[in-house]
Amino acid sequence: MLRNYLKIAFRNLTKNPTFSFIHVLGLTIGTAACILIFQYVSFEYSYDKFHQQAENIYRVPLRYSEGFSSVPKTATNHPGLGPAMLTDFPEVVSYTRLVSPSNLGNTLSWSAINDQGHKVTFTEERIYLADSTLFDIFSFPVISGNKHTMLSKPNTMVITREMAKKYFGHSDVLGKTIRMNGNEITVTGVIENIPANSHLDFDGLLSFTSFFRNIGANNSWIWPEFYTYVLLRPGTDPATVEAKFPEFTNRYMDAIHREHNFKSYFSLQPLLDIHLKTDCANEPTVPGSERTVQFLTILAILILIIAWVNYINLSTSRSMERAKEVGTRKVAGAERWQLTTQFLMESVLLNAISILLGLVLAKVLLPAFTRLVGKQIGDSLLNLYLLSDPWFWIILVGSILVGGLVSGIYPSMVLSSYRPSQILKGSYHKSRQGVFMRKILVGFQFVVSLLLISVTLLVVRQLTFMNTQELGYNKEQIFVVKSPIIQDSLTFLRAGVLVNDLNQISDVSAIAKSSEIPGKQIAMRVDTRKADQDKEFNNATFALRIDHQYLPTYGIELAAGRNFNVNDSTNIFQAPVNKVLINETLAATYGYQDPEEAIGEMIKFKLGEPEHVAEVIGVIKNYHQRSLKE
Repeated sequence: MLRNYLKIAFRNLTKNPTFSFIHVLGLTIGTAACILIFQYVSFEYSYDKFHQQAENIYRVPLRYSEGFSSVPKTATNHPGLGPAMLTDFPEVVSYTRLVSPSNLGNTLSWSAINDQGHKVTFTEERIYLADSTLFDIFSFPVISGNKHTMLSKPNTMVITREMAKKYFGHSDVLGKTIRMNGNEITVTGVIENIPANSHLDFDGLLSFTSFFRNIGANNSWIWPEFYTYVLLRPGTDPATVEAKFPEFTNRYMDAIHREHNFKSYFSLQPLLDIHLKTDCANEPTVPGSERTVQFLTILAILILIIAWVNYINLSTSRSMERAKEVGTRKVAGAERWQLTTQFLMESVLLNAISILLGLVLAKVLLPAFTRLVGKQIGDSLLNLYLLSDPWFWIILVGSILVGGLVSGIYPSMVLSSYRPSQILKGSYHKSRQGVFMRKILVGFQFVVSLLLISVTLLVVRQLTFMNTQELGYNKEQIFVVKSPIIQDSLTFLRAGVLVNDLNQISDVSAIAKSSEIPGKQIAMRVDTRKADQDKEFNNATFALRIDHQYLPTYGIELAAGRNFNVNDSTNIFQAPVNKVLINETLAATYGYQDPEEAIGEMIKFKLGEPEHVAEVIGVIKNYHQRSLKE
């Protein structure tokens, strides 16, 4: 009987190729869209799950009291936090810290002599200083080296397979030497390239002791630039640890809080929540959005439902054509359940064909979809994250059965309900039940499609706005040259030589030197206040070091006052009174109603231990230093 049902099902599919093609095409496209979307969703939820102890790893972010900083919560924390937690919290098994060398004021130049005797030199961006305990906490695959000791000594580092090949042409590089700004660094470990679904992404790790033999009390709790991770004992309730933070914070930071009139708050952030649920600034990589992932999940389900509803509508619309078949079979003695089974078999078969074709279509579209989302979510069907999950196959088979039943149950019930007497009289087409149901389903399709189109238009308009919004500076035709900085007595001389050489190029119309560029998070933060105010009025302020060409090069306009000139001192520590530019927001924070009022006023700012006095010579118009999202 089952073989007979399959034969009839195939016969009906080939007998009506146009309807079959529309059926299969709709379900195939819907299935392919679902697979691609769920592949992306699965990838987003897979972040950091490859670490064996992932559920017990927590990051400790830092939140400031309201008004203290324009970044109320940051993913980084003070360097003294990890050691103090290991001492004071019995729940903490281990800790590790990471910090970018850029926070130390240097862009690092790396070079090595490869096996052919050639010198290979690069400026590396993706390097961190890390504690030797990092590999006790995280499960990055180690190719060679002792994971417990390979970051324990000064001037040692761990590099990825890719970085090893870049410098030496192969990954067998233990004991090889890489020069960092002239200093010799020994490679003591090689690890696999960091997975795409890791919120930490780096090419190399330099031992923490290479720069820090010991971080003293003077800066242990006033340098919030260190990512700090702790490993809790299995079974520990993180809430019990967080309950101890207020007293812990007061113990180490009370004097600092009173001096600068602010409060710090610590919390535990689960490793598995970092990528999708973080609300912190200064993330090591661009985080995802859980709301976006949830929206895409709903979108995928709606696309599949629309495809199923389309199948129901097309099937019921053909009910008149198949009425004679139903009548003939009923006269021949077929029971209603047999007819229902027959039509459900057709539906399941068509869903199975569509899902298989959907998998093929998903494979074809996967490279383009990967480029669209900008993430390495898989470059072939065989290495899809979905296909490695047993639940995917359960859901796939379930979708064939459930999809076949859901989309086929109503048409089968309608078709099998016809009475032979009605069919013979030709009155079966007068029933309004099928027409009414089709109207409901078509209406549902219309509403859902309209909703999806509206949301798409909204997203397009938002992205268009972000792409066309005036940023307050010119970013076209500007080429950023990021040169390694070796801090010595010749630093400024080298920069001057570079500028002079670039000025000889006829296509170069302007050159500006600055510590940061628009579009990036500014690393340097200083406390500023009006000179006649006490420290309790300090404002946490982001600061740039620029020259007199910076404003005209980027097209940033002045709201009042003047720009720097070549005679203004560039050495903060030597000038008795510095010259500074502030923006409109800081001027308003100081209480000036009009930018002109700020010109000539004196302010104090703290950079390191000493305080400096500065005269406001200009107020620049606000511009978007960071993305519109932020």
